[in-house]
Amino acid sequence: TFEALGPEDTRELATRAAGWEKTQSVATWMVLEPAIARSAGAATLTRQPDGSLLASGPAPEKDVYTLVAWTDLTGITGVRLEVLPDPSLKASGPGRSDSGNLVLSEIRLAAAPASDPGAAKRATLDSPSADFSQPDFPPAAALDGKPETGWAIGPEPGKAHQAVFETKEELGAPGGTILTFTLEQGFGGKHTIGRLRLSVTTGRKPVRAGGLPEEISR
Repeated sequence: TFEALGPEDTRELATRAAGWEKTQSVATWMVLEPAIARSAGAATLTRQPDGSLLASGPAPEKDVYTLVAWTDLTGITGVRLEVLPDPSLKASGPGRSDSGNLVLSEIRLAAAPASDPGAAKRATLDSPSADFSQPDFPPAAALDGKPETGWAIGPEPGKAHQAVFETKEELGAPGGTILTFTLEQGFGGKHTIGRLRLSVTTGRKPVRAGGLPEEISR
C-alpha cells in the first residue's frame, strides 16, 4: 500500500513523477474559422457558433471539402480535426451516412504567407493519432494516398471524435499564414463528414489526440 512507502521511497517517487511530467506536453488548440468552405459535391457548409462547420443540402456519395483559413500563429506543430454529432444528421452523425459513420480518405494541408498567397507549399503531415478508430480504418490511412482507405469511427457514431496530425516542419509566417485544407472523402456510400471543426497548436511535440503521448493514450 502507499502507506508502506518510507520517506526515501516517497521522495524518489515524487522526483520521478515530476521528471515525467516535464517531458509531457498538453496542447492548447486554437480553433480556425475558415473564410472559404467549399464542397465539391454541392453540399452547404455553414459555420456554427462553436467554430464548426455543418453540412446540409445534397449528400453526395463522395465529396471533397476545401477549407481556407487565416492564422497569425507561428511555430504550428499540429492540426486537429474534430468530427461532431448534430441532431440534423442521420443517427446524429458525425457522418452523413445512414449509420452516422464517415471515412476521411485523405487530408492535405498547404500553407502560404498572407503577404504572398500564391506561394503556397504543401505541408507534410505525420504521426497521426485519434481518440477512436474503427478496426482497419486508422488515422494513418488518411495519409496513404489511397481513396479506398481512411479514418472511420464505426461502431461509435453519434459521438464526438478527433484525429490529430503533427506537421513535420513548423508552420507560420510573420504577418500571418493562409492554411488550405483538403479533406477527401472517396469511400462512397455517403460516408462524408457532417460536422467538423479544425484547430491548430504550437504545443511541443509529441502532439496527440487527447493531449497525451500515444503510448499512454491508446
